[in-house]
Amino acid sequence: VALSGDTLAVAAIGEDSCSTSVSGTAATDNDCSGDTENLGAGAVYVYTRNTGGTTWSLQAYVKAPNAESADAFGWSVALSGDTLAVGAKNEDSCSRYVQTTAATDNDCSDAGAAYVYTRSSGGIPWSLESYVKAPNIANVKRNNGFGLSVVLSGDTLAVGAEENSCGAHTVLGVSDSAGGDSSCEDAGAAYVLLHLPASLASGVTTSTFASSTFASSTLATALAAAIAAPLTTALTAPTL
Repeated sequence: VALSGDTLAVAAIGEDSCSTSVSGTAATDNDCSGDTENLGAGAVYVYTRNTGGTTWSLQAYVKAPNAESADAFGWSVALSGDTLAVGAKNEDSCSRYVQTTAATDNDCSDAGAAYVYTRSSGGIPWSLESYVKAPNIANVKRNNGFGLSVVLSGDTLAVGAEENSCGAHTVLGVSDSAGGDSSCEDAGAAYVLLHLPASLASGVTTSTFASSTFASSTLATALAAAIAAPLTTALTAPTL
């Protein structure tokens, strides 16, 4: 669960509907049932509290746009104002980087993914903004567990990958090769992404969530680095 002001997000990783949309009402099918660990497709339910603070009502039933059995969408949730992040550590696509649409292949079992939704006024209040995948070539593979944990703080998103196998002992500004080795099985890693204004993000990635190398103490330099190399920062333990 995650709480921000008068908004509450509740995850149900065993939910087994095959719905792939955000709706004001929950689906009732059971066509994407769970595996032996009772991990279904998963869903997140968003509730809002009335102005009097006395009652809660369902605002949105949130599903992954590529929902499938045992993806465990909702394994982790984070809520900050009008932004919701959801981890699905068993999502199976081999896609990389940050995109605005979710991939539908199943060629990298349990690679994992994170989904970022934003709320607007009018109509369906929540919509998918970013589909987030690890950028590492070697570590976007089976059983990476990207999305085990998600944390939102202002314009920053952090995503944990419990079975990332990079042998690095430091903070990396990830490129196609950096952090891409597999020399330390299941060492784990965290990825930090910076949410850029649309004017800065234009042409950087297909999504407004662009990553930053965080190589400088100044925000301006960090933004410039993100524009020059829109890649995710990977954090690994100093000793493995």
